This record gives sequence, C-alpha cells and structure tokens, in this order.
Amino acid sequence: MTNKGISIILPSFNEAEALPQLVGSILEIFHDRLPGYELEVIIVDDDSTDGTATAIRARFGAEEKVRLIVRKDERGLASAVLRGIQEAKMEYVLVMDADFNHPPGKIVDLVKKIPDHDLVCYSRYVKGGGMNTDNWFFRYWGSRIYNKFLQLYLGLPTNDNLSGFFIARKKDILELPTGTIFSGYGEFYFGILFFMKKSRHPFRLLQLPVVYERRKGGESKTKFSRLMIKYLKRAREFKKHKVPRQKVLITYARNRIAYVSAKSLSYAGYEIHAGDCVRFAMTFFSRYTEKKFIYSSPFRSEESFIADLLRYIKNNKIDILLPSHEEGFIIAKHEQRFQRIVKLLVPSQEQVELANNKLRAMEQADRLGIPFPRSFSFRSSGEFESFLEGEISFPVVIKLQKSRGSAGLCYAKNKPELKEKFDAVVEEFGIKEDFPIVQEYIEGYGLGVSMLYKNGRSLASFTHKRLIELPLSGGTSVERISVHHPKAEQYAKKMLDSLNWNGVAMVEFKVDGKTDEPYFLEINPRFWGSLNQAVVSGVDFPLLVCQALAGKNFPFPEYRTGIKTRWFWGGVFVLPAYILHGRWKDVRMLLDVFRKDLFFDDLSWSDPLPFFINPIIPFINLLVRGKITFEKKEEEVKNFNA
Repeated sequence: MTNKGISIILPSFNEAEALPQLVGSILEIFHDRLPGYELEVIIVDDDSTDGTATAIRARFGAEEKVRLIVRKDERGLASAVLRGIQEAKMEYVLVMDADFNHPPGKIVDLVKKIPDHDLVCYSRYVKGGGMNTDNWFFRYWGSRIYNKFLQLYLGLPTNDNLSGFFIARKKDILELPTGTIFSGYGEFYFGILFFMKKSRHPFRLLQLPVVYERRKGGESKTKFSRLMIKYLKRAREFKKHKVPRQKVLITYARNRIAYVSAKSLSYAGYEIHAGDCVRFAMTFFSRYTEKKFIYSSPFRSEESFIADLLRYIKNNKIDILLPSHEEGFIIAKHEQRFQRIVKLLVPSQEQVELANNKLRAMEQADRLGIPFPRSFSFRSSGEFESFLEGEISFPVVIKLQKSRGSAGLCYAKNKPELKEKFDAVVEEFGIKEDFPIVQEYIEGYGLGVSMLYKNGRSLASFTHKRLIELPLSGGTSVERISVHHPKAEQYAKKMLDSLNWNGVAMVEFKVDGKTDEPYFLEINPRFWGSLNQAVVSGVDFPLLVCQALAGKNFPFPEYRTGIKTRWFWGGVFVLPAYILHGRWKDVRMLLDVFRKDLFFDDLSWSDPLPFFINPIIPFINLLVRGKITFEKKEEEVKNFNA
C-alpha cells in the first residue's frame, strides 16, 4: 500500500563525500519549497568501500525520512534502482544520481508537474539544457548523437535517453517487464521509456531542460565509449522483447466506432480481433486488426450469434469483448454466459430496455425534473386520428418509441404531412403496438453528453455539439466540435446516476438556440458514431473501458474544447442536400477538407484501406434500397427489447 508522496531513489557506490550533502539538500528543499508533500529518501548502497553507509548513518540515523539499504551480495546501478522502487512506500518514485550531477533544486519542477503526466524527466537536449563538463565538445556531441540514434532506433518520445533523472508512479513502473529492464547500468532508463510508451496510450510525457553540473567527490562509473556497444545490444533486446498483450474482440466491425476503437487500442498495445456478419467491414482491412472472423447475423438468430462469439472467445483466449453497436444489446441480454470466460462492461438488459424506450426514458426524466420536448403517444391508430383533430403546433418530429439511431425519424410541417409520414412509418416497420411518438420541434442544435460508468460510478464524461448531420434534417453526426455545457452535463449525470448505469452511454439533448436550455431527447446505451471526437479531444473511451475492466484507477479525464472531427464519407453523402437547400456556408465548410484543425473518423494516411472500404455497404444500400445506411433491412426493424 503506497502513500501519497514522493520516494527519492539514490543508488550509490563510494559516494561518501557527496551523498550526505545531497540528502541534506533534498530534505531542505522539501521543507522550504515543497512543504505539503510527504517524503522518503531511499539510499541503495552497494556496500561501498569508502564509508558511504557509515557517513549516512552518522548524519541521518535519527531521521525517519531517510532509509538506508546496504546490498552485500548484489551490484549494479539498474538493480539498485529497482530495489529502491520496490521498497518505496510513496505513490511516486523520483530517481536521480547521488553525486550532484543532477542538480537537486530541479526536484521541485518534477514533483509539481507529475500529477498531470505519466512521466516527467529532464533533458540536456531541449532548449535551456546543456552540460558543464571537461572535454565538452566530445562528451556533449558524442552523447547527443548517440541519444538521437537511440531515439530513432527505439521510436522513443525523448531526445535524452541516458539522463536517468525522472519521476513516475511506482505502480506504473512495476507493471512493466522489470526483469528485462533492470539489469546492467544506465540502460534501465531508456528501457522504462520504451516499454512505457508501448504500454500506455496516450503516453503523457513531459521533458524539462537541465544543465548537468560537475560531480562532487567520488569517481564517475561511466565509461561512455565502452558502454555504447553494450547499450546498443540492450536496445536490440528491448525491441525484440515480446510483451504479453491482452486480446480484445471488437464486434460490428463495419462501422467507424469499431475502427476508432481498434486503432486506439492497438496503439495502447492490445491485440485486436474484429468480428461482423458481413465481409466488407472496414475494420477487417485495417493494419491495426490482427485477426477477423465472420459470425452469424445477430438479427436473424440470437442463439447462433451468441454461440459463435462464445466459441471464438474460448478458442482464441480473448480477454475483453467490446461491442460497438446494437449487437451489444443482445450480448447484454446473455451477459451471464460470458462472465466466466471474458471481461465486458455493458449495461444490464433492464437498462438497455429503458434507454431504448423513449417513453420510459422521458418518464424517468420527468421524475428527475429534467426538461424534455412536449410529447404525445398513442395506444392505437384511433388515438392518433383523434389527436389530428385537435390543435397542433408545427413543425413536429415523428419518432419510433423503440428506435435505434435515426430509424423512423422524420418531420412534419402540417397535418396532412403528419398523417402521411406517421402512416408511412407504421407501415414500414409493421407497427401494431407502441405506435410512434409525435414530439414538439425545438429550434436549436444537437448536443451529446457521452459517459462511462462502472457499477453506478461515473468514470468519464465528454460533450460534443453537432455541426453537420446526415440526413440534413437531423440524424447521424457528420461533423462536430468538443464543447462544455454544464447544465446538459448535470442532467446527463443525474439521469445515469438514477439508473445506476454500467458501461458507456450517450445522453442526447436538443439545445434551444434562444435560451440555451437543453431538452432531453434519449439515451443511446452504447458507443456512438462520433466516438472519434472524444478520443481525439482527450477522452479515449475504448481504452478507458479496458482499463476499468482491469481494475485500474485513473483520474477523471479532462479534454480540449474546440476540436473538430468529421466522418469524411458522411460529408460526401450529405453534400448534395446542402447544395439543393442553398446552405452555402455549410457547403463551403464541407468542401474545406484540408483544415489543420480538422480530424477525420475514417481517413488515415498510415492506414488507407479502411477508408475505401467504408462506403461500400451504404453505396450498395443506396443503389438497391434508395437509402444510405450501413444496415440491412432486417437489421433496421429488429426490436432488441422483444
């Protein structure tokens, strides 16, 4: 059990002259400049022959903050650092040299910066850094060139990979392959950087400038020319090391949600498996996907679909199942069959049923005092006919009670149009009960508050505003921007808290353009089409789900506002409608695809094939059914609450 605070690790061998003075400086710095932090100084001494241990005991024997570990049967810088980290009682470990080569005053910035990062380190090769040393030209440029080589060879995010002056969380370092990293001399440091980069996405690193000072007392243990070849061999070992990776199976691989999830999790070090019941699934063709499989259509036979998943999960030893679309509702229904063989984080069947029933969701909002548009429901076609005879304020929105996405969504401007469209929706979806809802139209913009919960506890939240939708009247988000809307975020949390939510969900609102009041529309109890907006802005929901399943604690994520993302092909599909309606400002925005502040859901220069596969299914549906959709007919009308 670690405490909030800092453990400073000082590996030593024959540092009797400098080390007591350094420890005194550290204690003074924490007392004067970091008074609010708990501190322990751990000295790991390799049985020095110059009386180092004796000098430390004489000066700090009564100091509770100073711990001395003398190793008699083991030698080596890297193993000494590891021993210190293992012995540390604090949350953070700070590693530095024991000879004043690393200026102790620089500790302050490391300590103050680490809460917002995974690792904070010092570099001689950023602006403001340098070295005070004899034979400066050879040592500085020799070291800098070799560090650049290591950076390029290992793909490291740092340009000073032999510094060893850094701070990180103890648990983060001990989660790395320590048996591979901590042997030899100073190579443990670029080993930490290499494996932490591989295991964390994003890797929140901060480099600060430092000027190395001349050492005080003792002799340098570094013979750089001798270590260069040794370090290269170790770098090769690190590169060849196979880190056991968790396997994630992502379903409904045809859509952008699955693709964004695969890309994100692959960067984070997971092995990606993708599944779908169609062959032209964009995630199948991604460089981030290692295996793919075709399962039975969940819309034709739930049992065959579940059986296929269970078989694949067992045969391939899948660790995490990540549904990306409505097939997740079926998985939630059969959750108990998955619990013993794979990890998954999905809402319960009861939560899904409430979220997918707009009437029940609005009743819940009403109980909580959350505003929603005035709505009318009907138990029969006769009730609807009676409603038509009364006074109605137009325009209105027609929605399925139990809908998925924009299926069945349409608008009416007058009574004849309302009757025509209402009857058309009833006929198209074969409705004999749970007739469509008629709802007042709110003039304004769409807003989504996306959240992650685990067993009723909120872990992450993200808000985006819709800028362009497909179809033009409202539906799938094509372009959007990251924002904050405190009232909508408060309502979304209130709603999901009341349901003791589990898994991801997006609570959708329509914000009145005049009053800025958010009106609750529905709960989308799964990942959403604009998932990439959250990931790019800083809330990586797929990764957070996996981390939550692993029991990892992470801070409530913050994100950047003003970030824009777009579904490229969605922009192509909706462009003709904007032209026909003369919305030239939006047309210009759609045509401007080279903006530096714009990120695409489906277009990646390093992974181009999924981009060309993505439009195949909607183009086929457009030709065959006259409708741009990724779903087959039976998928659109499937009632997951049955």
